[in-house]
Amino acid sequence: MADRSRSGLEFGVLGPLQVLADGRQLVIGRKGMRGLLAMLVLEANRVVPIDEIVDCLWEDEPPATARTIVHGYVSRLRRMLEQADPAGSARILTTPPGYQLAVDPWRLDFHRARRLVAGARGKPAAIRAQLLRESLGLWRGPVLADVPGEPITTDLDELRLAALEERIEAELELGRHLELVGELRQLVGEFPFRERFVGQIMRALYRSGQRADALEAYQRFHRRVVDELGIDPGPELRVLHEQVLRDDPALRAGGPAEPATLPPRPGVVCRRRRRRPAGSSGGTRSWPGWTGCATAATPARRPSPWSTARPASARASWPSRGATGAPSSSPTGCCSPR
Repeated sequence: MADRSRSGLEFGVLGPLQVLADGRQLVIGRKGMRGLLAMLVLEANRVVPIDEIVDCLWEDEPPATARTIVHGYVSRLRRMLEQADPAGSARILTTPPGYQLAVDPWRLDFHRARRLVAGARGKPAAIRAQLLRESLGLWRGPVLADVPGEPITTDLDELRLAALEERIEAELELGRHLELVGELRQLVGEFPFRERFVGQIMRALYRSGQRADALEAYQRFHRRVVDELGIDPGPELRVLHEQVLRDDPALRAGGPAEPATLPPRPGVVCRRRRRRPAGSSGGTRSWPGWTGCATAATPARRPSPWSTARPASARASWPSRGATGAPSSSPTGCCSPR
């Protein structure tokens, strides 16, 4: 990616919500304002209906003045952005039936992270590793760590894990097997059902002369998935296990194991959606680029961007957030003001 000037406004969600003006961090203020701005940033250049904003800011019954409160938040956010950057590199527009943040995508940290991951594909291993390290460096902690209400971070958490896997794969190709063992042990402990990490630590151990440990890593994973999930390891991991058992010469070279010839086991994992209150209007939203599950008779709809349950992957990889209880007279959703 070409370097761009850091003048104007930049927005960050890969960690606590962050707004930078010419590199200087702005103070956003109330939880409600942070929550609203987080929604607009994640849906940048798309209209977020006001009914959806109200639904996300208040999990329970919204007050009669909910729309007035939202209008007040928008006015304060507009004033903050205009004072920080009179040139208007980012603006909150009123676009029926709601609001949208008009901003160049490169000013969003999650957009830059995706571009770096996409740009690494097909490059030589050293360049891939460098680009992926740069992408991973954009994460400052759990996504929207200071926005209450447990936003669903499936898409962005998965992006980080995929970037980690690809960076490790590139470094394995570069022969850094022994150097990666410690990091992979930690990742396998944090994400015990992530098969690619298991395969990577098996190859790293095998190629650093620890064949018995590579086999033990497979056996631990096999016992775990059989005991806890009632399934066998996937076909690629089973093929890799057979290669380690046979001391296959193909494993001594860099690169992944031979393509699996065993048939994969079908399976679908879906997240339960939070239902909208009866009579409410508008669709639901999630992180940019992520769609939920649907039956054949029901079109897929994007689930709400906030949920009461945080993905297990995020809980394992980042420090957990505290509770965000609020009195019933205030909004009890992701963004109750204080």
